[in-house]
Amino acid sequence: MSIINSIVHFVDKNLVTEEVSVKYRETALPNTPELEHLSGQMKKGHRTKAEKYFGFFAPKNASIEAKVPDFSVGLREYLDETLTWTEFSKQLADTYASEITASMLATGGYLYLEHYTESAKGFLLVAILSQVKGVVVTDEMSLESCRYLDISNVQSVALINILEWQEARVADDNKQYITAARGKGNGRVVEYFRKLIGFEESFNTTDETSTLVEAVDYFCENQSLDAEQIKEYKKKAYSYCDDKAKSGEPVILKELSYSLDADDPDSFLQFAMDQRFGLSEEIPTDRRELKKFVRYSGQGGGMSIAFSSDLLGKDVVYERDSDRLIIKKIPENLKEQLLTGC
Repeated sequence: MSIINSIVHFVDKNLVTEEVSVKYRETALPNTPELEHLSGQMKKGHRTKAEKYFGFFAPKNASIEAKVPDFSVGLREYLDETLTWTEFSKQLADTYASEITASMLATGGYLYLEHYTESAKGFLLVAILSQVKGVVVTDEMSLESCRYLDISNVQSVALINILEWQEARVADDNKQYITAARGKGNGRVVEYFRKLIGFEESFNTTDETSTLVEAVDYFCENQSLDAEQIKEYKKKAYSYCDDKAKSGEPVILKELSYSLDADDPDSFLQFAMDQRFGLSEEIPTDRRELKKFVRYSGQGGGMSIAFSSDLLGKDVVYERDSDRLIIKKIPENLKEQLLTGC
């Protein structure tokens, strides 16, 4: 991996006066160990996000909601060397300031941009970072307060595959070349960030993962498998899919089919296609949805229950005729609460 350019600007909004100010950096960040660390942590965080959104730059003449700001135009001009890196990034900082002015809940943050290459491909990373308070121990063994970038919970982040974007522009194709993610508690990709980069979602990982889990369920039901064999199939599916998700790679349907049954490697693939689940050959997945392969969960009527599929028929028994769920080994912390409440 090689960093070509990186920069950071600070956009702040006073929640009392609602005034927005921008503090620009005038030159690209120097390539230091600190930058390498930040860059590595940002990419790792983006790669391992449980929930991602895939899409492209919204086309011109689209609805006002999905309007294209100057970002894609500025990116093209930067790559064509019509704009300098600093000019391009300042342009985006100004757009960011305009977007949060119109957003009641937005408070601003550090706008971080990085242009880098990896495996001979170019990428642009755009992120909104915030600072959090912390405490450090000094050389004199005293405590001092400090502030640091909250890389573990990035507000919003997007990664643009530059080559795929350029190919899509030539082919006039809305190919998925943007991967966006958000921090905890930020809902879907926050509205102002979506507008900031002109992002239009084309692929819902949660829905697609849910369909994939459903396809495996139906496949198991149609294979005349006993309960233990079904568990093993689902464990294999979970192991393969989760490994892919951890590395930030999509599930390859053909590979998944082989992992389920090496003796008949195309059986699941043919089943999924024949049943017309509408699955793509490559499926970016939501790790939270993947847990349905190995966990049972449900809620309603004031209850929320979740347990490992390995416990079904052992410590957890479902009586179909009486529609009862019997838990034989109650977790200690739950037992303490029950004893206290009785």
